[in-house]
Amino acid sequence: MDKNIFQYIWRNSKGQQLVIMAMTACSFPFLLMALKLPKIIINDAIDGKDFPKGFFDMDFEFGQIEYLLLLCAALFFLIVINISFSKTINTYKGVSSERMLRRFRYQLYERILRFPQRHFQKVTPSELSAMVTAEVEPLGFFIGESFAVPVVQGGTMITILYFMMSEDPILGFVALSMVPIQAWLIPKMQRKVNALGKERVIKARHLAGRVGESCLGVSDVHTNDTSGYMLAELSRRLGVIFSIRVELYEKKFFMKGLNNFLSQLTPLIFYSVGGVLIINGDLSLGALVAVLAAYARFTTPWRELLKYYQRLQDSRIKYEQLIEQFQPSDMLDPALQQDRPKTLPGLKGAIEIKNISLVEDGVKALDDVSFKIEPGTRAAIVTDPGSRDKIAHLMSRLILPTSGAIAIGDSSLSTLPESVTGSAIGHIGPESYIFDGTIEDNMMFGLMHTPIDNGDGETDPHWDFKEAQAAGNTTADVDADWIDVKSLGLADEGQLKAWLMKAIYALELDESLAAKSQTMELDPEKHPELAARLMEARGKITARLNANPDDKGLVYPFKDDQYNSNADIAANLVFGEAVEEEFQTKNLHNNQHVLAALEEFDLKPPFTEIGQKFAGTIVDMFGDIGEDQPLPDEFSFLDHETIQKLKNQTIQADREGLDSLDDDERALLLTLTFELIVDRHRFALVDDAMKDKILEARKFFRENLPEETRTGIAFLAEDAYNPKLNTRRNLLMGTINHTIPNAEDRLNDIIFEVLEEMGLTEDMIHLATGAPVGVGGSRLSQADRQRVVLVRSLIKKPDIVIFNEALSAMDRETQDRIRGKMFELLPETTFVYVTGEAPDNSDFGQILTIRNGRLEGAGEAAPAPEEEGDGGASNINTEAAVLANIPLFAGIDSNQLKLLAFHSQPMEFKAGETLITQGEQGEAAYVILDGKVKILFEGDNEIVLAERGEHTLLGELSLLSDSVTTATVRAETKVTALQIKKEMFIELLESDAMVASYVARVISDKLVESLQLLSKAA
Repeated sequence: MDKNIFQYIWRNSKGQQLVIMAMTACSFPFLLMALKLPKIIINDAIDGKDFPKGFFDMDFEFGQIEYLLLLCAALFFLIVINISFSKTINTYKGVSSERMLRRFRYQLYERILRFPQRHFQKVTPSELSAMVTAEVEPLGFFIGESFAVPVVQGGTMITILYFMMSEDPILGFVALSMVPIQAWLIPKMQRKVNALGKERVIKARHLAGRVGESCLGVSDVHTNDTSGYMLAELSRRLGVIFSIRVELYEKKFFMKGLNNFLSQLTPLIFYSVGGVLIINGDLSLGALVAVLAAYARFTTPWRELLKYYQRLQDSRIKYEQLIEQFQPSDMLDPALQQDRPKTLPGLKGAIEIKNISLVEDGVKALDDVSFKIEPGTRAAIVTDPGSRDKIAHLMSRLILPTSGAIAIGDSSLSTLPESVTGSAIGHIGPESYIFDGTIEDNMMFGLMHTPIDNGDGETDPHWDFKEAQAAGNTTADVDADWIDVKSLGLADEGQLKAWLMKAIYALELDESLAAKSQTMELDPEKHPELAARLMEARGKITARLNANPDDKGLVYPFKDDQYNSNADIAANLVFGEAVEEEFQTKNLHNNQHVLAALEEFDLKPPFTEIGQKFAGTIVDMFGDIGEDQPLPDEFSFLDHETIQKLKNQTIQADREGLDSLDDDERALLLTLTFELIVDRHRFALVDDAMKDKILEARKFFRENLPEETRTGIAFLAEDAYNPKLNTRRNLLMGTINHTIPNAEDRLNDIIFEVLEEMGLTEDMIHLATGAPVGVGGSRLSQADRQRVVLVRSLIKKPDIVIFNEALSAMDRETQDRIRGKMFELLPETTFVYVTGEAPDNSDFGQILTIRNGRLEGAGEAAPAPEEEGDGGASNINTEAAVLANIPLFAGIDSNQLKLLAFHSQPMEFKAGETLITQGEQGEAAYVILDGKVKILFEGDNEIVLAERGEHTLLGELSLLSDSVTTATVRAETKVTALQIKKEMFIELLESDAMVASYVARVISDKLVESLQLLSKAA
């Protein structure tokens, strides 16, 4: 990008700037004539003689009044022309500035998409967002005026100065006298203001970053009780910005006041010098008036030029700061992002890592790593946490190596365009993001490479192809079809949907989506076929419930002629779902249509009485409850403040009667009645006669509701699909009887059985993919977020898939199962599984181990052996099996044992060497893999307490205590032992309470055994 803001503006808007300057130049003659006419009007028309006289070269002669009016008409005409010029020029400037602002923001965002991965560790998303939005905004205004203001205002000023000089040179020089002083003084003061402005921008940017971090880490603030510290830190940052702005205001407004003083000093000189000239007969009054009027207009462009200078300096600083932030080293070459071959070649060759080294912040993270993975291989790379992300990012080209190269087949990974890597490589890691939108949007995100048609953008009033082109933006229509199903080897969208379902089933996302579909709303106008099938399913579910006596009472059905005792009074009266706010339960007490129905059947007094009795019961039950104590779900419509109001009302009503309550208090009782559910609250406040009256009021309410208001309610009906109810409530068309044990689970089983029988399961799953995910996928569980990201990568049928802890939110059994299904789904794809623990050999044809940045073993890794024997992965499995047979570790999950073995150190001791020394602080325990040891008590004489052989654990108390050891352990023969470090074992216990409890029991038994040995020695 251009380092100078004027270079950037001129290069990208030269034509528009020339048009603005041309229009400005055309306006100057009209401006000059508008300046001269007032003098002519005063001297020739008002104070003139020798009438009638002609007007310019016209044949007609005019009397004094006619001549005056004609000149005034000409002045009016010139005013209109000058205003038209001003409006046209300013509008064109505004369009030009917005176009350039659009271009600049687009370019900054485009550069963000090319930032190297590590740059995002130095700058927060909030800071980048603030730069692209808020900080760029003032630049847009300046860009439009950058060339126009000097030309317009400078030209205007010169024109006015020329007029004043032509009238009287002395007055012209008086008008010009203060300009050099202001031109020298203002820039000097402005430099100090600019420095403060630059500092303010930097501090504000850091503030935005900190606020963004607080939003992302708010859960940690709550769990660590650090809100006070965070507020104190924010206060300090705000205080720094405040002090900068105070100093800025002092300097800025002192400069402005000085400038105004100098500007207002000039008219005083005009009055004194001009007055003397008029008295001496050297100047006419009309000329002085014209000059004063001209000077009044002269100060405006001069003031604008001074403001322009201030904005110029401010904009220059902002532009340079932005450019500095958006030009990190190692940015992705734009050609790699923009080039798109007509036919994507794919990446089916071997992955070859050649002498890769990676240095970050002066630290070598990877050192001369080389290996090769053949096409179609299931490879695992076992490495420590520090190298895990680096390996995955290098193989996905998210980062580039410091030295060495990565080749896939005959192609160098670093030179491949993103159109190739983005379609042929799938990467899933902890940083994989869920974008705001729907589940389907995120699943299909991996297919959004390039539009395959023109879309419907031409019909969108906010879309202008030519304007996008003029602003240097992409002309691709976001509403076009971006998914090329044929590139996936599929015929149409139907096959794409089937392929998506296969991926969903493989990732075991189907159950979660099926459950989510029950909470989705369905618009029958957009999905008429599915709505009709769901209505059919409703009938089958109802029939199944009625056929089984045990299930018949699970649902209270909604029927036009029946009162639903498991629904609140509001639902029974309105008999529909509120669409507009006025029909929500909390507002029914003030709804004229509802009140009319109550009045018609004289229900308002009894409803008020029911509300009062209900309130009394509530006060008896919860009147003394604290603010921090939760209320039962049946009373979720109440809060502490409402209960206190009811408490006061109840006391007053008991003492003075219901008539003593005011309108607001009676309205609260009505609202309380509307919330009453007969069978759930069980207060015997509504009898059968009252239910019948409510049903009559329901009929009256529906029949008398005005047509224009009916859209405010989605009425319940046995034979219609209600778009404002979720699919589950539509399928049941009733309320669940929670008095029956496991009612919800039993109904779920029935619903899913019916949907499966009708072949609607996949339709419901597809419906659920339209659910919003929330910011960052906040509406999904962690496991579902990982599954959605996996679908995103698998749906594009990549040649290579890089996993980096992609299934960490699931248990080990689920991970293994899903991984196997993915292998089956893409049998020819190369899978690279980057993990921190050795996987089962049966799942992988090649296992590589990288520790401390170096590849263990030969530079080129060989496939993992079929049977246990030599090799790192096999040893870990063997060691984990040994640990599993030791009582202390028998209760630990096999995968955790592998992790424990991975972080343990195999050691060899010669006969006579000491493993544990009595009286020293123990730092580790030892598992004997091979050989024999003696346990000795060293006192006056050395006493052999016991002998131990293979698969024995020694020094286990050292894993839990900082006390010194009570015996010596010495090798009797050559011994191979596994050293288990205390830190790793403690971390394992802290992460699993069940394991900790089990270990405590085993250690207790071990203490008893140790005491017995010591007593034997004594």
